[in-house]
Amino acid sequence: IEIVLPSGTTGLIFSKDAPPEVKRVKEDSDLHGIVQPGMLVDTMELGDGTKYYEFDGVALATLLKEHQDSEGRTVRFITANMTQTPMPPKANLNGSVQSGNVNLNGAPP
Repeated sequence: IEIVLPSGTTGLIFSKDAPPEVKRVKEDSDLHGIVQPGMLVDTMELGDGTKYYEFDGVALATLLKEHQDSEGRTVRFITANMTQTPMPPKANLNGSVQSGNVNLNGAPP
């Protein structure tokens, strides 16, 4: 599930592993009853569109703390049997993508 987080702290306790696992949801959390212990954090997107992939619990906690006053933080939670979202391929300086059939120079692949 994707959840737009309210500003402030989440009230979620995460493992330090990658991907971060929700270990506990505090009773006073806005996410209590929505997010369950055992769910994994797959991605996090900031209100400005910056998207984070493939992080551990320490990096996630840091991101959440750095952006706790931000609006529009969206977190994708998955269960252990779901596939994580892979980091997208990076574009080369000439505009082509390292993998796939995408060419950003306007010519068809």
